[in-house]
Amino acid sequence: VRVASRHYKAPELLVGMTAYDYSVDLWAAGCILAGLLFWREPFFRGRDNVDQLAKVAGILGTEDLAAYCRKYGVVLRPDVRGAVFGTSSDSDTESEGGRDEAKGTTKMAAMERNVPRKRKRPWRDIPPPADAPPIPPEGIDLVDRLLRYDHAERPTAVEAMAHPFFDEVRETIEREWAEENAAREEKEVTSPSNFLQ
Repeated sequence: VRVASRHYKAPELLVGMTAYDYSVDLWAAGCILAGLLFWREPFFRGRDNVDQLAKVAGILGTEDLAAYCRKYGVVLRPDVRGAVFGTSSDSDTESEGGRDEAKGTTKMAAMERNVPRKRKRPWRDIPPPADAPPIPPEGIDLVDRLLRYDHAERPTAVEAMAHPFFDEVRETIEREWAEENAAREEKEVTSPSNFLQ
């Protein structure tokens, strides 16, 4: 799918889903925020789409990716499975809907039984450079919410903007607006045209 720049491309695009929504933009925002907070831009630096998904799995683990694929009936190509899960099962035959009708199980579930799982890396285990400022816990929480395999679990743009990570920004804007409004009202009260009435 030729949507988004590779380093910010959401998992649903990387696994070949053709139906997607605005949540791909929230994934991209999460990648940008992670890059800014961890001083690592781009945060996921894949050479191609397959390597990009492998880089994502290196941080977010394979367990949630496997669950995501099961939930949405996604069957990964053998080269993708090999790069991401560390196995290639060329004996699998691709059939409509990702089901192996002879065995009655999904290929993804069959593959998972034989593959070691990579756990999600805790964000605190991804150190920024020594000269980087400390990462606020609210920033980590927002990145964690935005960088979810399952697009249905990501916040909406409005929910992301309401996150406590942005409280300081909101407070600053509200204070500046209040100061501007007070100055405007004072100017209107002391305006010469008001004395003529």
